[in-house]
Amino acid sequence: MAAIVFVSIAIVCALILHWRVRSFFLASIISGPVASLIFQGVITVQLGYMDPFALIAVVVGAFYAWLIAIMVGLPFLGVRSKRRGSDHQASE
Repeated sequence: MAAIVFVSIAIVCALILHWRVRSFFLASIISGPVASLIFQGVITVQLGYMDPFALIAVVVGAFYAWLIAIMVGLPFLGVRSKRRGSDHQASE
């Protein structure tokens, strides 16, 4: 169940950041730690205390959230590059 919650949080964070931040690289980099920290907050609320290995979990979670952010961001990158190409052709 926790994996489903983590992946859901990571996808939502990646979607929001790739939608709001124009830079693919920056949105992907920010999304990982943010998703991991939100997930750790949810786990802390559920358990009632902070997990003793929370710092390690944040680092490992950020890595997996970065992978998810990259996969989620690829369609945004494709659409933006198409728009940039069509805008460039229209201006010629």
